[in-house]
Amino acid sequence: MGNENKQVEQWLQRCARGDHAALEALLLHFHDELMGFIKALVRGDVAHWTTAEDLMQDTLMEAFRHAPALDVRGADAFGAWLKTIARTRLINQIEARKAAKRGGAARRVTTAGNPDDTAQTILHMIASNDPTPSLITRRKELQVVLAQAIRRLDPERAKVLQLRYQQGLGIADIAREVGKGESAVKMLISRTLQELRAMMMGCK
Repeated sequence: MGNENKQVEQWLQRCARGDHAALEALLLHFHDELMGFIKALVRGDVAHWTTAEDLMQDTLMEAFRHAPALDVRGADAFGAWLKTIARTRLINQIEARKAAKRGGAARRVTTAGNPDDTAQTILHMIASNDPTPSLITRRKELQVVLAQAIRRLDPERAKVLQLRYQQGLGIADIAREVGKGESAVKMLISRTLQELRAMMMGCK
């Protein structure tokens, strides 16, 4: 157990220096504990409009965004930080749904996102699912390739990716934004990510 704690501390220190591979290792280490926490959150009425998997994905994306500013305070603090992100993301989504029902959350997104930023977030997700040395060492090169691919997507698909991975909107919010059903949005995101992931795997 002591060796495990020492390894986590090393990952935390490397993460604070901007080491993405260390962050990925930390997220994998805490994955099961975090998923158990998230499953306890996604229940009752909440389970009718989101899933534990969706909230987990949102949480990991937020962790990637904010990790550079993370203050290293130990494994327990890191685990608590992840849980705080998950809880906050869910609370924000609940409040957004309540506001939408009151007619006060018609926040229209009209500006296009930066494909480079969207590509960086998606690449983090792909790399964490398949953290091969090639993906880690060629991260910058692959990010450029991925950003170029996103620019070639049709406008609707590019917008959905930007809303999901750059702005961090939930599926329900994206569905309202683009005028599609939630199932259609999920399928669109899934198919697009599969294509992008296949392209990235082919570049290894």
